[in-house]
This record gives sequence, C-alpha cells and structure tokens, in this order.
Amino acid sequence: MNEPIVVSYSLEEVLKRIDDKASIIDSMPNKQQQSDISASTAILSGLKLDQDSIRRILRSDIMKESVIYQEIFHEGEVKGEKKGKQEATRNIDLNMLRNSMNMEDIAKLTGLSLQEIEQLNSSLDTEE
Repeated sequence: MNEPIVVSYSLEEVLKRIDDKASIIDSMPNKQQQSDISASTAILSGLKLDQDSIRRILRSDIMKESVIYQEIFHEGEVKGEKKGKQEATRNIDLNMLRNSMNMEDIAKLTGLSLQEIEQLNSSLDTEE
C-alpha cells in the first residue's frame, strides 16, 4: 500500500514560498486570472497561515475580484439573509404569542404548523 507523502514546512518557509508566488501573481497581465489565483492561494494558505500573514502577502483588493471569492462571499450572504429572516419570523411569532393571539391564527398567518407554534409558546414560558 502506498502511503501519501507529507511535506512539512516551517512557517517561515511557507511565508517565503507564498511571498515568491505573490510577486508572480502581481505581474500577471490577465486580471481575472490574477484575482482567481490570488483567492485560491489565500484559501490554500489559510490551511497553514493566519489571516494577517495572508493579507500581508496577498492583496485583498485583487482577491475580492475573484469569482471564487465572490462565490464564497455570496454563499455567506445567502446564509446570513436566511438566518436573519428566520430570526425575524420567530420574533414576530413570539410577539403574537405574547399578545395572546390565538395559536390557530398565528399558524394561518405565518405558515408554521400548530405544533411549531406550540413549541414556540413553550419556549416563551421557559423564558419568563
């Protein structure tokens, strides 16, 4: 059975290697390629380095133009929006319960099941 070869570099060696590659990346004429490679290098560097070290070596403005960076950023935005909407809906549901609104009406208005409304009501009881 073949064992994978693992190469271990010191932090200084990794920084030097990335610094060498950063100057090559900066000199690339194709800006889209430049930003994609910068973002990829930053992602891979993150396996070994801290954020400050990566930012010192690679230009963040170039990385932000990368389709890879933009895709990751967009995924984060979508997750954040979804979580925000869920929290807002939960707060509205809790406010309706606090104001003694009928659970069946809350279920009709919010689209939640009666069981979900009852669970929220139980969590409201434990908060007080």
